[in-house]
Amino acid sequence: MTKPKKLIVDAHDLLVAKTGIRTYIFNIITALQSEQDPPLEVLVYPDPQQLVQNNFFRKGGPIRSGAYHIYTLFWKHILVPYICFKQKADILLVPDYYAPIWKMPSVKKVVVFHDSLFWDRPEQYGRWWLRYFRWAILAGLRGQSVVVCVSKNTAKKVERVVGGRSTITSIYTPFIASEGHGHTASGTISTVAGLPYCLHVGVFEKRKNLTTIVRAFRLLLQDPIYENYRLVLVGDRSTKSGLDDYEQVLKVIASERLEDRVILPGHVSPGDLQLLYDRAKCLLFPSREEGFGLPIIEAFSHNLPVIVSQTPALVEIGAEAVLVARTDDPKDWCTKMKRVLIDDGLKHELVAMGTKRLQLFSPQTFRRSFNELLEA
Repeated sequence: MTKPKKLIVDAHDLLVAKTGIRTYIFNIITALQSEQDPPLEVLVYPDPQQLVQNNFFRKGGPIRSGAYHIYTLFWKHILVPYICFKQKADILLVPDYYAPIWKMPSVKKVVVFHDSLFWDRPEQYGRWWLRYFRWAILAGLRGQSVVVCVSKNTAKKVERVVGGRSTITSIYTPFIASEGHGHTASGTISTVAGLPYCLHVGVFEKRKNLTTIVRAFRLLLQDPIYENYRLVLVGDRSTKSGLDDYEQVLKVIASERLEDRVILPGHVSPGDLQLLYDRAKCLLFPSREEGFGLPIIEAFSHNLPVIVSQTPALVEIGAEAVLVARTDDPKDWCTKMKRVLIDDGLKHELVAMGTKRLQLFSPQTFRRSFNELLEA
């Protein structure tokens, strides 16, 4: 019997990850650890549950941020190569852009890119940290390496950055449904019980374009049919001041006199999130920059119609199962919202196509694509 290849998953980013990349890491671990043919021995370092329970770095602040960067240098370039050597690993899977800078000739590096914002939006990051991070990302591709992008659109953008340093491919994020059955709503979530609402899920960053849907929601309320509606914006503010848009969103909410109509529950528990998806009328996803857009897939799994911006990655992921609104046009967003909320035929059509499209994001599809990558 052929000895299974040994795969090390670098779960280090769970020390700080709260939303998309956190879900991505857990989902790929679950997908890869399930039965496979050919078999694959999957080892995860550090232990994911211990990382999630550790809140020291996640709280943010200059001291914690500095400590995290120092620890990350030690982890990436000293501890990870040591673990690979000790475990005699065949593959190193890095879900957070950059691998150890050493060639590691006996190990195939699989490096995941979620977007190319470090090159596309340099103004959003600290100058010296950005210079190091760009260098470390490209240096980490030395030796045997493959870059995996979470969408075809992201792969096109990353190709300009990586050049000929590594093979580039795209594998869609695996989606694993969470169970919220029997969960009782808590805190702010109970305030929308029984009320119709539109939903957004994501961190309060400028690229998320939340002010546009707040203004669109004000236009929606001008029609008496929707006077009982609420807008629920789920997510934390960004820990990076240059990216955070929370205060600006609050200003727009106040200027539009929507304080009692827009609900800001912050980061919610998995159970509460499932309830919010279950009870919403539609998901709004207006991002200007996105590599994938996991909430779109989550909405599909809850039979929820979705409206997205013209951002290429979102259009790719949603395809015919979503409505597309002009990114920065509140009037067009309002028009699309009305279509979804009032046209039951359109809603059922979108939901049916969303359910069908879920097959592209199954763990089985991810494993098959990943196996093909390893055999190439």
